[in-house]
Amino acid sequence: MPRKPKAPPPKFVETNPDAPENMPDNTTNFAAQNQQAAQEKPKLDSKGDHAATEGKKDFESTQIVTGQLTPPTDAPPPEPPPTPEIAKAIEKAAEARKAENPLPGFEKREGPSLEGYGMNKAPATDKATAVPEKVEGVKDAPTTVGDLSPSQIAVDPRKPQPRPILAKQPRTRPAIFAEDLVGTKNIGPAGYDAKWSNYGAYLQRLLDTVQMQFDKLVENSGVYPPTGTVVTIKFRMDKTGAIAEIISVESTGGSQAASLCTTAITARSPYGLWSDDMIAMLGESQDFVWKFYYGTP
Repeated sequence: MPRKPKAPPPKFVETNPDAPENMPDNTTNFAAQNQQAAQEKPKLDSKGDHAATEGKKDFESTQIVTGQLTPPTDAPPPEPPPTPEIAKAIEKAAEARKAENPLPGFEKREGPSLEGYGMNKAPATDKATAVPEKVEGVKDAPTTVGDLSPSQIAVDPRKPQPRPILAKQPRTRPAIFAEDLVGTKNIGPAGYDAKWSNYGAYLQRLLDTVQMQFDKLVENSGVYPPTGTVVTIKFRMDKTGAIAEIISVESTGGSQAASLCTTAITARSPYGLWSDDMIAMLGESQDFVWKFYYGTP
């Protein structure tokens, strides 16, 4: 009697936090939420379990969206509208036009004459500018281009304008995508076939916590390893959520990069007790292998 083929082992994936909760069909993927595979431009002849991604060839990744975990700093509140006095001054300045006088005569020449012809010398006209005709206006009015509006008033360096904020990004880890153009026929925000589990939710919190710690350490270190540096760390976690042992560390960017990545894992330990179903699945401890990337590898 032929043996029944073994079911593939469960696989943790990172879903799209902005996609709706939706219980998928049969899948071995587990995650921090129930989700069904989808993409904005469907592939009608495809039955993939996640949205198509364009990225690195010969690279493994279970991410389908990229974003940032630390929310951007909120922009300061807008400046209050100008008072009636300021508004009147702006209106008056807009109406004021700078007086301009054309140069006297038909032609202006300066310097020695190469042809040997003599020239008359005349004093320079006050505030003379190269304009075709005389303009009546205020003598010392500032030169402006276009209509004067509050946005054209000189900026006070003590109160700089708020930095423009890009469109809202998903609250998820920055991703390096793998080249995977199979895709899915379902229409919707990028999604992954995955079922929720305690283990999936735990792993996602663990990943997010380490990612934020890693970003903070990199920002504060003052020294950045070469772009493309990869640090691979194998570590053991026990059922209390503590990092029981750093088993091995490999770095392509020197000891400082390796130390920073190790600290990113250990600094926030322990990460919380495992649930009973996690202990039943993983035992008293579990080994993990994580890779850290600096820049685009």
